[in-house]
Amino acid sequence: DYLEGQLPDGGYLFGDFSLADLSIVSPFINASYAGYDIPADTWPKMARVVSSVRDEAPVAEILAREAKALGFG
Repeated sequence: DYLEGQLPDGGYLFGDFSLADLSIVSPFINASYAGYDIPADTWPKMARVVSSVRDEAPVAEILAREAKALGFG
């Protein structure tokens, strides 16, 4: 609830994608490997930021390699 209240309605925490966004999203990416996804109906801003960070080219590349190493892809 706290993070949802701190996030902007659009974009990233401080405008452009930064380490701050990656820092708050990383635990949720890890949790997704265990089957947890943020309920977008409860926390729409957080779900949007997680999705946006995952789509950033450098992050997407690393996540693809990580998923392959973990046997998810």
